[in-house]
Amino acid sequence: MNSLLQWAGALFVFSGAAAEQAEDVPKYEDRGTILARVEIAGKAYRFDVDTGSEATILDKRLKRLVGPVTDKQPTHTPAGDSIREIELFKGPLMKLWKSETELPEVGIIDLSALESDIGIRVDGILGMTILRDIPQSWDFSGTRLIWSTNWVNSVSATTVPFEGQSTNWFFYFSATANGIPLRLIVDTGAQGSIDLNPTDWETVFGKNPPKTATIMGEDGFGNEFTSTCARLASLQIGDAVFTNLFCSRNLGTNLPSSIGLDFLRRHRVFMDFPNSQLTVERPSGLEKDDFNMTGIHVRWGKDGLPFVKWVESKSSGEEAGVRKEDRILKLDGKGVWRMRPQTIFDLMRKGDGQVLELEIQRNGKSQTIRVTLRRVI
Repeated sequence: MNSLLQWAGALFVFSGAAAEQAEDVPKYEDRGTILARVEIAGKAYRFDVDTGSEATILDKRLKRLVGPVTDKQPTHTPAGDSIREIELFKGPLMKLWKSETELPEVGIIDLSALESDIGIRVDGILGMTILRDIPQSWDFSGTRLIWSTNWVNSVSATTVPFEGQSTNWFFYFSATANGIPLRLIVDTGAQGSIDLNPTDWETVFGKNPPKTATIMGEDGFGNEFTSTCARLASLQIGDAVFTNLFCSRNLGTNLPSSIGLDFLRRHRVFMDFPNSQLTVERPSGLEKDDFNMTGIHVRWGKDGLPFVKWVESKSSGEEAGVRKEDRILKLDGKGVWRMRPQTIFDLMRKGDGQVLELEIQRNGKSQTIRVTLRRVI
């Protein structure tokens, strides 16, 4: 969670650096979440880039690097309206590529659940206490994330203002979902496309939503939860309209509604927090926005191999015979040791009616299981 200099994935350039001069910048890995290289006291660490996190967090292993306790902060979890209070400490001096910043406060949390989720060590989370001061250009098609004011507009791009930040550090923008006005945030820590809190869900879909399905999930604290998902007919941001999006209902009434990584990965997005504006480039020829078609949810063991954390009831994975705790050795004939979570996720939604072949190990014996993929909604 692998050498920092060998990461393959999103390329980060920090404020003041031109995009064409980016070849000397270390590369980073997209593992279902976006990881950035951060230096503390001359040593390199991996941090999750999460615009949906209020605080910047260090894993409990790095508690030795912080100062004394300065405050306490309540934190809401996606698993519902439960609130977990975390202690805040005087933060260390951090170096982000060529820029240094001293964080006034950081939280300390056990990030082992996140590590199991993505299969690689995570040392911390960059939250809005630091990200609010950095403009960010996200271009996943070019595997580049440029942290600077450099942005090349195109005729297909639309820009809307951020409506300022509330007391919880989030920057909101206005959009309409199925013609209903909403306020959303950009959440780079969320893996789905659109996530609506219960109030917005009821407003958009009413009491009779279109076909829905139940999905299972796990928050960063290791709490399992179930959620409802449906198809969102349209989302309009400025004059750009995006259609037929996968939308989930989060369980926390106090959490903001958001667009997440599945939406961002298929667009170019410029989040200029210092100047309070969001630019989204319209997509062309996008594939259908889909979710896991197997009902199989995996986590990573310490040996680097994924295992089945759970299988959803009545799913195609359960019907094919996949069981909880099965260790996955191969997918479609390819070994999965250190395979990126995003690659596995893409295989599990590669097409309605297609077959995914799993070689698994159960009770010390290997066997092959063929799962016929089935679209959830």
